[in-house]
Amino acid sequence: MIGVHRRAESAEVLRALGCTPLSVDVFDEAAVTKAVGSTEPEVIIHQLTALPREPNPRAMAKAVRDTAELRRRTVPLFAKLARRTGARFIAQSMTFVTRPEGPRIQDESAPLWLDGPRDIANTCDAIRVLEEATVESFGIALRYGFLYGPRTWYARDGGLAEMVRKRMLPVTGSGEGLSSFVHVEDAVLATLLAVERGSSGVYNVCDDEPVAQREWLPELARLLSAKPPRRAPAWLVSLLAGPSASYYGTALRGASNAKAKAEFGFAPRSWRTGFAGEFGPSGP
Repeated sequence: MIGVHRRAESAEVLRALGCTPLSVDVFDEAAVTKAVGSTEPEVIIHQLTALPREPNPRAMAKAVRDTAELRRRTVPLFAKLARRTGARFIAQSMTFVTRPEGPRIQDESAPLWLDGPRDIANTCDAIRVLEEATVESFGIALRYGFLYGPRTWYARDGGLAEMVRKRMLPVTGSGEGLSSFVHVEDAVLATLLAVERGSSGVYNVCDDEPVAQREWLPELARLLSAKPPRRAPAWLVSLLAGPSASYYGTALRGASNAKAKAEFGFAPRSWRTGFAGEFGPSGP
């Protein structure tokens, strides 16, 4: 197994995970082409982002824009090379990019919010490019839900948990936005199942229970033995944290995982079980 990296410390992480590290400038088409040709992979999995290791409200706008550009520029190249070499191609997409209209719980046919606020529309356009390039190369785009568990933002020792403890993460407006969560271990399992069994297409990878922010956020605070979250009007959250934060809290649609369950046997744990295991008294 080979893992691509650009920082020396990332190479050590990859080695610890049992991967052979390979330093590649993913924006250099010649270098990427050479790397794929020399390693002759059977599977290429694109999970690249430019997001920080911990949530940083001040840096998030730039990180989100950088991630959109990273996806827009690199996924078509990796997808093309996978098709050329006969490798299986898997790309990381996400569930929380659909228009805030229609059914409260949506499948993969729901339209992306391409005409939303600028940063949201930019992200959605990058996802459009990612998914189109992936499917054109007979690959699989996995729309992960909000990841939680070890080494994610939603970890017991992670940044979001600390924000909850400090009451810095409020319930936004009505709190009706539906979050679709997936434990990171279940996301990994879904990726392996997609490699082994999935046919080309787009799949939601999340649990069976999309949950309103006004429900999961107080429950997370309770599990962390923190005070209940404050409430904040949507306009204020949008002003301070950007339109995505307001959208997630008030209007986000939930995602159906029925396709992944039917086509490759995905069987994730509930966020209730997962949160209790990760954040409860007996958690890690």
